[in-house]
Amino acid sequence: MSMFEGHEHIDSQLAELEDVAMNLRGLSVAGVVAAVLVWAGPASAVEFVGFTNGCFGLACTPSALNSSTTITLAGLSYTNSTFDVTSSGGFAAIGNAPGSPNVNNLGSFSLTGADGNYIGNNFDLLVSFTAPASTNPGTALFTDVIMGSVTSGSGGISVNFDSGPQTFTFDGGTFTFSVHSVSLNVSPDQLNSIAVSGQILVQAVPEPSTWAMMILGFMGVGFMAYRRKNTSVFRIA
Repeated sequence: MSMFEGHEHIDSQLAELEDVAMNLRGLSVAGVVAAVLVWAGPASAVEFVGFTNGCFGLACTPSALNSSTTITLAGLSYTNSTFDVTSSGGFAAIGNAPGSPNVNNLGSFSLTGADGNYIGNNFDLLVSFTAPASTNPGTALFTDVIMGSVTSGSGGISVNFDSGPQTFTFDGGTFTFSVHSVSLNVSPDQLNSIAVSGQILVQAVPEPSTWAMMILGFMGVGFMAYRRKNTSVFRIA
């Protein structure tokens, strides 16, 4: 091997080692960015307070007042509710068993043995938030279609809510809220009353210090890419 070829071989090995070192530094910066993104995840704990109301009928208007109310369509009744729940790990469930009055659910349905045909009937559920602070919008309307019938003291119905989650903002970030469909029957061995349930998923807004760390991390990635490009140009020259 000539002296020229030996120098060329050494230069090649040094270039490979430098590439490895730069890649490791780049991975370290990327790791910092990934860790920061994880820190900017779900909020620690958020308290959600509010109440519900409902009405039977297509495009009806539920009451906006927070007062205990029961409404009835034939033998099917809905009783509104209040709730006060706190999220854990970015999640909160609303939907305890029906009570009198209802608490910590989205209201409840009950079905008697009175004859009734509910095919194609509608129900609108209004959920109003009084906390967390600055919740926007302050209310959410969920519509559904009621299907089922009761004849001679037996039968059942399903209340099929629009299950798509709605998004809200508040002073600590954003959250989504969704309502679950319910079904109930009338017979000696079946429940004829059921609570309406839902779930909340919270996403926190990163703190100013977290934003600063993220920006520094991205700047570090950009600097490594710039330095690598300039080093490559120098080698070619």
